Amino acid sequence: HTSAYLDELLLIPGERPLSPECAQVIDSILGSVRDGGGDISSCPVTELSYRALWLRLRARDLSVEGLLRSFLCGIGRGVYLKALYCEAAKMDAQMAGRIYREARGRYHPTARTQAEKALGPEGLKAAGLD
Repeated sequence: HTSAYLDELLLIPGERPLSPECAQVIDSILGSVRDGGGDISSCPVTELSYRALWLRLRARDLSVEGLLRSFLCGIGRGVYLKALYCEAAKMDAQMAGRIYREARGRYHPTARTQAEKALGPEGLKAAGLD
């Protein structure tokens, strides 16, 4: 149910459908309901943490950098990388590039290609790959 709720929130149209504060509250409430505390974006279930991070990035929540770094350095599945790096680059290309530079060596070459396309020129420059 949590996954479906996050999916519905991600379908809200617009470049920034929620405020950063609203996205943080949703993340916290869903984490409390599911795990009894903490944010859903830091839970061990990849599908849930991915969706919560994506929602917070769409809300342009700059406080998500540490959680995003931890997630992107810990997984290598292209479908997650593409969406999260794309949103991160829209929010803060410098931050996205810094995280990619740190995580890049952990990714399969195909996943690297997807992530680099998602980062765009500014993100690649921040990663030192221009």
